[in-house]
Amino acid sequence: IGPRTQQEPPKPSRVRALLLGALRPSPAHPVPRGSSREPWPGSLGLSAARKLLVREGQGEASRPQPGQEVTVKLLGVLEDGSLVEKDPKLTFILEQGDVIQALELSVQSMQLGEVSFLLTSFLYAYGHLGRDPDIPSDASLLYEVTLLQIQDSPDLGLLPPSVRISVSKQKRERGNFHFEREEYQRAMRSYLLALGILDSPGAVPPGPEEEEELQEHRVKCLNNCAAAQLKLQLFEEVLASCNAVLHIDPDNVKALYRKGKVQPKRGEDQAAMNILKRALQLEPTTKVKSRATAPLQGLIPKFFFECFLISIPVRCARTACTFVGDFLP
Repeated sequence: IGPRTQQEPPKPSRVRALLLGALRPSPAHPVPRGSSREPWPGSLGLSAARKLLVREGQGEASRPQPGQEVTVKLLGVLEDGSLVEKDPKLTFILEQGDVIQALELSVQSMQLGEVSFLLTSFLYAYGHLGRDPDIPSDASLLYEVTLLQIQDSPDLGLLPPSVRISVSKQKRERGNFHFEREEYQRAMRSYLLALGILDSPGAVPPGPEEEEELQEHRVKCLNNCAAAQLKLQLFEEVLASCNAVLHIDPDNVKALYRKGKVQPKRGEDQAAMNILKRALQLEPTTKVKSRATAPLQGLIPKFFFECFLISIPVRCARTACTFVGDFLP
């Protein structure tokens, strides 16, 4: 690949050739010279993601380490040459799931100052969902990546509460990105990271208003974490997250529902019925419903039938039916 103007994405014809050659290698479309034929750790196939060196960096000793903060210059295009990513200084911490997997894996293998093409299938990019409005489902992508800077990640405990809340919110939103794509393990990690940022050791003490906002964000992180843990069937962890929420907000409907859903799996049938009964009593008036959980009303029958008629043993069926009859019209 010859030199080109880095401010512009490569031409569509070159993008197509690179994608066909590197992502779907065949005798007709061989792997570009200089690209690796080795699968990346955790890859689903030999050609899921590949890196093509354009300009060498400052040597092996300049490679970033997990947990360090890196800054890259990024250009990303689709197979037809459409520009979908452009960031002159994208900063993120390695191995925290803040960027697509292909980019994170690629940067870990780069040297400071290195310029490389990164070619990835949807498996390590935006998956089956894509990204509205510019990246379609199952889209292969070509990136030009320049590793500009490497430094140790900042001590979050030294940041003021308002900044920690902002950084935590970004981590939580990234968790939502993973959750939507059914990447529940990565989602849970993002939510736990978001929670850890709020409670960094030695953090600057918050004022009364900041403490209230911190508590609100803790509840969101814990509830989201419980949702991911439930998908992963980590029932003890779900209970721990829900209990932490209820310690802050005893009337939190989401936490009550999830706790009531997993208690039967521990043989706590009566406790589950009591806590779901309490959730139903709170649900019509809670602020959570008006802001974010209006769909919960439609989930009430699902919770009843799933938690009581399926999860709870037959010996409790009569009690469960009586309980349901108290609340259904």
